[in-house]
Amino acid sequence: MNKKMNEVLKQLYVLTLKESETVMFWHNGFFYDINTGDEGFEVNVYDGEVDEGLEEVDGGTCTGNERDAIEFMLNEEEQPFDKMKGLSTLEIWDRCIIPEK
Repeated sequence: MNKKMNEVLKQLYVLTLKESETVMFWHNGFFYDINTGDEGFEVNVYDGEVDEGLEEVDGGTCTGNERDAIEFMLNEEEQPFDKMKGLSTLEIWDRCIIPEK
């Protein structure tokens, strides 16, 4: 996936986090759950399959801005969002979990 598409997806997550104070998404086989907290953004990272149960493998508080929270635990060397390579925009949108208010 090209760098421009990576930026588009990150921006989508940033805007979602700003608007609804929470965002959830899959990245490189891990599930990210990011929420606005009292001391910053709470980032939780889970491994596993949704139907088999998710196990928390990492987490922490990010005191930066929304973009910092999105990039907080992403390993950029692994080509972010690589699992979406070759998918149409609609297929990518369907995989983005945007919580309802």
